[in-house]
Amino acid sequence: MMSFLRMVSSHALASLAEPSCAACEASVPVETVFCGPCARTLVPRFDSPRWKPTHTEVAAFDYGGALRDAIVRFKYQRRDDLARPLAALLARCGPRVSALRPDLVVPVPSHPTKLALRTFDPAALLARAFAATIGARSVPDALDKVRVTRAQAGLDREARLVNLEGAYLCPRGQASRFASARVVLVDDVRTTGATLLACHEALERVGAKVVAHAVLAIAPE
Repeated sequence: MMSFLRMVSSHALASLAEPSCAACEASVPVETVFCGPCARTLVPRFDSPRWKPTHTEVAAFDYGGALRDAIVRFKYQRRDDLARPLAALLARCGPRVSALRPDLVVPVPSHPTKLALRTFDPAALLARAFAATIGARSVPDALDKVRVTRAQAGLDREARLVNLEGAYLCPRGQASRFASARVVLVDDVRTTGATLLACHEALERVGAKVVAHAVLAIAPE
């Protein structure tokens, strides 16, 4: 209850405060995510979606500059008020994903330990806003992260895949919710794609059809 009240309070305060840049706090016009200097550091991804044999990958930007700073603040400085402006950036992927006719939007989940420290789930907030953009239903409890894993930073793709084996599961007794559903997986940043792949496989084990991975930014491997 306290985390919910905190989230409501932070959004209420954010709505009353003067709009500020998501990266550096400089004043900006209403409905503007970044100030001019920060916006110039963004690298939009104008390339076509990457078509995989099993799904489509879409991303809004490259990871770096002001976007990296905003994501770090969002995830590690308990800035859940940044969910709305960052979700507006992710919405750039909306038309490409809508064309795939998804039913459900599922966030990559955090482990309960990390969730308790943050008091909110960054990917779940992004997924909820993105689902509204594409007219699908957000399912924040579709997956559980059932064990703590090593930090992925510094691991190559193969080591990341091994690190995540069995880490994500669909809650027991809920598989029928996803049978034949067309699902979009959402996360903030993709590096090697190992985390998204682990979640993808967990959903497919219960009969879901994962049609796309949508991320705010792609980081260099």
